[in-house]
Amino acid sequence: MHPHSHSCRCGKSHSKPQPLCAIRSVSPTTLKISAALPATPESGCGCCDNDSSSPGGESDAESDRPALTSHQYRWQIAGMDCPSCARKIENAVQQLPQVREARVIFASEKLVVDADHDIRSAVELAVKKVGFTLTSNASPAPTDAPNRWQENAGLLLLAMLMLASWLLSQVSPLWGDRLFVATTLIGLAPIAYSAWKLLRSGSPFSIETLMTLAAAGALVIGAHAEAAMVLLLFQLGERLESYAASRARRGVTALMALRPDTATRLNGTQREQVMLAELRPGDIIEVAAGGRLPADGELLILSASFDESALTGESVPVARQPGEAVMAGATSVDRLVTLKVISQPGQSAIDRILQLIEEAESHRAPVERFIDRFSRIYTPAIMLLAMLVMVLPPC
Repeated sequence: MHPHSHSCRCGKSHSKPQPLCAIRSVSPTTLKISAALPATPESGCGCCDNDSSSPGGESDAESDRPALTSHQYRWQIAGMDCPSCARKIENAVQQLPQVREARVIFASEKLVVDADHDIRSAVELAVKKVGFTLTSNASPAPTDAPNRWQENAGLLLLAMLMLASWLLSQVSPLWGDRLFVATTLIGLAPIAYSAWKLLRSGSPFSIETLMTLAAAGALVIGAHAEAAMVLLLFQLGERLESYAASRARRGVTALMALRPDTATRLNGTQREQVMLAELRPGDIIEVAAGGRLPADGELLILSASFDESALTGESVPVARQPGEAVMAGATSVDRLVTLKVISQPGQSAIDRILQLIEEAESHRAPVERFIDRFSRIYTPAIMLLAMLVMVLPPC
């Protein structure tokens, strides 16, 4: 007997019968052949998958197994008032073993975490240890404006104690110096506590740590007034940075406020109030005069004017004709309008602008990345040098 040989479309010959060889027993008249698709390197060959020429006898399909998917979780951050706070949160979250990537978007106060498993509780606990609070709502309800007196209470107390210490030192230098020491300890307590929490969360060389060491060192060498002044200037800088950051985020907050919480959807002759996440392309919605569009829509029936200044900066209302598209966030000026939704949830004009802002902030400049890497070496090196100057005797 001669060995059976079958030539496959992959160009291989097999010494053993293969499943495709069974078609020889079928009568040619019973076969119907359609147009053949060109073979590609990714397409598997049914007769070759089990061939002995494959190493280990494994199927090629095993090499095409899908990779483990990463889940993305988002939170809103409360209490973040400076870009350095964003770095502290990122460092704390990235210490978790199952976190692939953690990004803090400072402009919109969001934390985005990519992880293999659901580790929301671990992330929230890690951020809480650093001193911040997370909320899982993607669009949290607007909160009341913070009380300026409460925010600046620590700075004002330290300033008054500094003034009292200086005035007392003019009358009694000894008691004035002691009051400077008490002022330093009062101002140092919250900073040292923050430094301790950051040290435990994986950020040993934070600005709080440096200020704690600087103030403690000034107390040790007897520069009590200088130690209190360093803490006062540090808190003043923190408040100014917080004020500048809040002003920078004000535009993003105003943009997010352009979206109404609900929309009026027409269901035949019925009107129903629905959340924005329930709107789908093709839904018919109504917007009253003075109301804002909840999603991108196509104007129906009548022409109308829309105020788009919040999105485009155009100061004059724009007239739109039936069939024209109107962006979400625009205000109907003169009448009740009916529109057909044309955007998916989370993909309106406002959402796209916010996504561009987040993407622009997540890509840090090369100089910023270099400074981050450089500070990891420079800060501990300078601290070590200062310790050597204190310990080693002069030559």
